[in-house]
Amino acid sequence: MKHYLLYTLSLYSLLIAAPYLHATLGAWSYLIVPLLASFFIIGIGLLRHEHWHRYDKEINNTLFHHLCSFAMLSDTNCYLHGHLSHHKHVHTEHDLELYGPGYSDLTAAQKRNRFLLEAVLGNIHWELTTGHYLAAKNLVTRKEIITSIAGRAAFIAVLFTVTYFLYNGSAALTVAAHFALSIWVAAVVSRHLQWIQHLGIFVDHKDPKERSLQTRALLNCGLLEKTFNVWTHTEGENHIFHHTDVLTPITSVRTMKLEATAPAINLKDYLQIILSYYRRVGAPVQEKA
Repeated sequence: MKHYLLYTLSLYSLLIAAPYLHATLGAWSYLIVPLLASFFIIGIGLLRHEHWHRYDKEINNTLFHHLCSFAMLSDTNCYLHGHLSHHKHVHTEHDLELYGPGYSDLTAAQKRNRFLLEAVLGNIHWELTTGHYLAAKNLVTRKEIITSIAGRAAFIAVLFTVTYFLYNGSAALTVAAHFALSIWVAAVVSRHLQWIQHLGIFVDHKDPKERSLQTRALLNCGLLEKTFNVWTHTEGENHIFHHTDVLTPITSVRTMKLEATAPAINLKDYLQIILSYYRRVGAPVQEKA
């Protein structure tokens, strides 16, 4: 709970200060604020993950999963369904969280288009397509949809109410622009984090734990890699431990030692991975576990 309050209060305090920062720094605020705010948004997303797994036995995990989603202006239902699919179908085309709905039914051109849109829009595009899919398939109830919308609206209302009283209503557009950019940056960085760990890995094995052994790690081997891992709260380096034992929280894997045989890459390797995936996206290669 304390981490949720820390990240959320930090995020919204920064957004409320955005008009002052913009008046002081000029256009630079549109770079500095989203970079800082995205760090807090990704942190809230990590907490949402922990609450989805119900790791905290002392609080209502469902409530805090929803509160994390609301604070990020993210749909609660997409993550509830997507992350379940991710652990069940990891490293297959049926991983809803990684590849989106109906991936195996898409043409090669459609897969490439989805890949490009997610590369630019990040999880914003994934959430829009997945939310539409869940509603169309009646996998979410009207109450769940309304709850998700109302929760996000409540956070927006509080943010702009405070902004109105502090700046006499003149700064609403500035706050909205900084928040939108912050969400976009966080969405893109989060998507690439998921791709670093899992993109293009297709393993023909029934056991999710065996498939999970192919989960990649982003090594802390250079300045860019270290910066990325800090930005994403170091989840990328030891994510494999969470997948091979889902009872292990992400916040615990940071102290674990990565095995020498574990798949490990740097950002230059990742660039080659996404280029290779794009070229062969219509015909993934099956790897035997």
